[in-house]
Parts: sequence; C-alpha cells; structure tokens
Amino acid sequence: MQYFPKEKIFIVVVFLSSIVFAVMFLGAPRTITNVSALEPEQVGVYGHSNCADTDRVSSIEWGPLNPGSIESRVVYIRNEVGEPIFFNMSRKNWAPSSASNYITLRWDYDRRRVDPDEVLQIKLTLSISPYITGISNFSFDIYINGSQPLPSDVNGDDRVSSSDLILVIVTLGAGR
Repeated sequence: MQYFPKEKIFIVVVFLSSIVFAVMFLGAPRTITNVSALEPEQVGVYGHSNCADTDRVSSIEWGPLNPGSIESRVVYIRNEVGEPIFFNMSRKNWAPSSASNYITLRWDYDRRRVDPDEVLQIKLTLSISPYITGISNFSFDIYINGSQPLPSDVNGDDRVSSSDLILVIVTLGAGR
C-alpha cells in the first residue's frame, strides 16, 4: 500500500473543490430580475390596439434575463392631445445607476408625426450586455411623451428644409 503525504491530499482536495466551484458558479446562468415603470405624458400606452382604459400599461416586466439577453415587448401608443405631436422616449432613475452601462432600451418608432387619437404599434427592445457584472436586479423608468411639431415645418413633412422657406416666400409673394 502506497502512502500519500497529508499535504498532497490537501492540495488535491483544494484543487478539485476549486474546479467544482468554478463549474457551478461560472457555468450556471445568472438570472437578472427587473421592472420598468412607464410614465406617459400627452400619450396613452396600452397593451392592445383597441386602447381601452383597462389595457393601460404602467410597467413592463421583461422576464428573467441573462447576460447577453435581448427581449422585446409590443405596446400601442396613442396621441391623446388635440393636435399632431411627435413621440419622445427617455430612460431615467436607474437602480442601481451602473445598470445603464450594461442595459439599453430602444424602440422602432420612426419619428413621424402622429395625429390626434392615432395609435402606433411600437416595439420596445431591451438588450443586456454579455459583460454585465455585479447586478442581479435593476429598475428604471421609461418616460414617453409628446412634443409639438417644429414651428418652422411649414409644409408638414416633419423636417425643416429649404422647401419650407420656398413655401413661405411664395406665400408672402402671393399676398402683394
């Protein structure tokens, strides 16, 4: 029978334990929990295209997320003021604040003017960086509001350009 010194046995046990721990810790997916509150202003955000008051969306649960995850949710946004507007989105109140370094939220809104009571189907897409560290849960607020069209956009094409200036000149010239 061969005898092994205690030091070698200890080193082997520590080495094998380290490997088991590393496989368990690094191999297991890290789930990140979350919530995003919705703060609409001049617009309504709904879960269905009929925009019933019972379908208003006040928060979005993105579900369990892992590093590298991409999740999308569809919402319906309605212009709830009596004139055309553009939609704007901002993200604020990140908790923890470092989450904004690893998480992005985008939407597929094409920046076009939205008429009163018009409803657009918008896809919100949340992306988690594969390099996220130290964050097991997060939250942030999504602000969606409306802004008025540019006052210099005379022809209503959602841009201020030379064609707006030409229209003003022609109109003023016609009044002579």
